[in-house]
Amino acid sequence: MNRLRVWSTAVGLALSTLVLVVVGCGRTAPQPSAEVEKPSAEPSSAASGGDNAALHGAEVTGGDRGSAVLLADWTRDDPDFVGALILSGQMLGYHEPCGCAAKQKGGLVRRAVIVERLRRQGWKLALADLGSLAGDPYRDRGGPDQVRIRLTHTLRALGELGYSAVGLSADDLRLGTTETLLQIDNTLSAAGAGLVFVSANAIPAEGFELEKTLRPAVRAEVGPRRLGITSVLDPSAFAALKDPDKESMLTVIDPAEALGPVLAELEADTDTQVLLVQGPVEMARELAERFAGFEIVVSTSDTSDAPAEPELLNEGRTRLIQVGTKGMYLGVVGLSKDPAHPPRYRRLEINDRYDRDRELAGRVRTILGDELQAAYRNANTLASYPRRPYADFTTPPGATYVGVETCRSCHPKTVAKWESTKHAHAYEPLIRDPRDEGRNREHDASCVSCHTTGFEYHGGFVTLAETPFLKGNQCENCHGPGSKHASDPANAEWRAAMARSRDDFERNRRCVRCHDEDNDPKFNFATYWPQIMHNDLDTYDDPRVRTGAAVGESAGGEPGSGER
Repeated sequence: MNRLRVWSTAVGLALSTLVLVVVGCGRTAPQPSAEVEKPSAEPSSAASGGDNAALHGAEVTGGDRGSAVLLADWTRDDPDFVGALILSGQMLGYHEPCGCAAKQKGGLVRRAVIVERLRRQGWKLALADLGSLAGDPYRDRGGPDQVRIRLTHTLRALGELGYSAVGLSADDLRLGTTETLLQIDNTLSAAGAGLVFVSANAIPAEGFELEKTLRPAVRAEVGPRRLGITSVLDPSAFAALKDPDKESMLTVIDPAEALGPVLAELEADTDTQVLLVQGPVEMARELAERFAGFEIVVSTSDTSDAPAEPELLNEGRTRLIQVGTKGMYLGVVGLSKDPAHPPRYRRLEINDRYDRDRELAGRVRTILGDELQAAYRNANTLASYPRRPYADFTTPPGATYVGVETCRSCHPKTVAKWESTKHAHAYEPLIRDPRDEGRNREHDASCVSCHTTGFEYHGGFVTLAETPFLKGNQCENCHGPGSKHASDPANAEWRAAMARSRDDFERNRRCVRCHDEDNDPKFNFATYWPQIMHNDLDTYDDPRVRTGAAVGESAGGEPGSGER
């Protein structure tokens, strides 16, 4: 097969740098939490749609470091319990918590810890993912090149975990349908894992040999139980893709037309049929009721916090499940030896309680740690990041970034105030990650973008070797590139263009571009603004202040040219 590489063009990125708020993005060490959740007031039946019972942890001795048994009540209450189907989905590029705030949820390494602990408990497992692994290449903080690299490493990690199926998603095709499918095929073929993508209604064009990695359905085993897993892709989501070549690679038909034959084949040789619906819950509900043979149906979610309980359909025979976005939860479907025994369900929150067992993640931790960061470095994704002209506020035409040391020559007390904030030290966690000792993230654009100055703009930070004077969150992240003002401080027009007020930042919402719900969920502008205000700290009666700086000299190097 001709392995084409169709690279998507990155346009109109609206990514951001961090602005001056004292909390910064400093990492907080994970706080210990109880391994066993409190039981609910009303214990549920195994025959019910969900299971709100506690984890009922008994202590594990020996190799599991005393951690509590996960879901111990399932094996205790059901002597015929054989194992579980693990469900995940809609990770959307959130392969790990960034560490900027405490108690962040999600992460593939933690997911690997949970899976390994269940296996060490003797559970037989099958794993399936709804899809939507990758972030939007035009909005992701890391930029399109990092989205491609991260997708490859995510696929390798899922293969290492033992996943059987991933649903084909329009989200994962935003890099370009041809490019994504060939990237999937190349990665999975090279890995030699049992993981495949599934879609009953997305049919590859002739001439593309994707039979090994894109199939209508797959089979998986949980002990004596045999599962049949298929998926459908919402045709309207595929039609909305801005990819003129998509239909030359895939034909997406009506899910109802495709599911009948696939379900019949699965019912012939499997005990339990599972449908992954890459579409809204209304679509999943309609298909579940029309094709009642599917016992487990998984739909996409609108929010990160998925419902804790499944929705019961077809007089309780079908469980409609959502696992939420950003990879914060796992759905666990408990299976009994007897296919007539209703499955149990538990939603597991992926939180910092699993960090202490991080070594159990094994190869997954290496793939998503050192190997992913090395891939970013080798591909030089920082340099290829799609930069744009500065346009957040009005600045003098042609102004470039000069760095805080140039500012210091006229504003020493203001710079001293900045040095007392965490913004001045924002680069340090990239060198030594407090959450994961030994981890270096200096080449990860999704982190660098909020820990340096002017990263997304022409003339801003590129790498520490090339632009050392722009590390950390400096003055110009708030005030804009300052070369014109620094060269002629007496120019009233250029000086006015650098001035900023509280109202400017509130209207522009610049702070929350990095202090967002993912990285700083407790951020409050009114609380932190007084801590970083720096009005009237310096006087400007020294005649030398008015002469202008030789831009770049005090910064220890030449500022960016603006041509990158």
